[in-house]
Amino acid sequence: MNNLIVEKTSPVTPYVNFNAETGICEIEGQSYIANTYAFYEPLYAWLEEFVTVAGGSHKDVDFNLKITYFNTSSSKCILEMLRILRKHKEKGGSLRINWYLSRQDEDLEDEVQYFAVAAGLDIQLNWLDN
Repeated sequence: MNNLIVEKTSPVTPYVNFNAETGICEIEGQSYIANTYAFYEPLYAWLEEFVTVAGGSHKDVDFNLKITYFNTSSSKCILEMLRILRKHKEKGGSLRINWYLSRQDEDLEDEVQYFAVAAGLDIQLNWLDN
């Protein structure tokens, strides 16, 4: 299975690096893309393949989010990725989710807590400004 790397092409698209060898999946930047589904659909497909075909429930996944801003449609796409990862965990797979954010960004902290509840997953908050 190949890695998935999506370079940041504009201020509204995040950088993506999903590593098939290590299981470390990172998304970084802002996400307020006009055609959000077209951007995120390959990420869904990669995650689905990675957690089912490439290693099944025994594959470790570290999902690291460094998204500082996202619009509503991106929010729905992020939640869909978390749901894919929840299925992996429910089948016995190892999953760690980290979200990196500023202590001053209380709105984002609230959104991350919403994602954790909506997806039924633990999301570790990591502060960028200690």
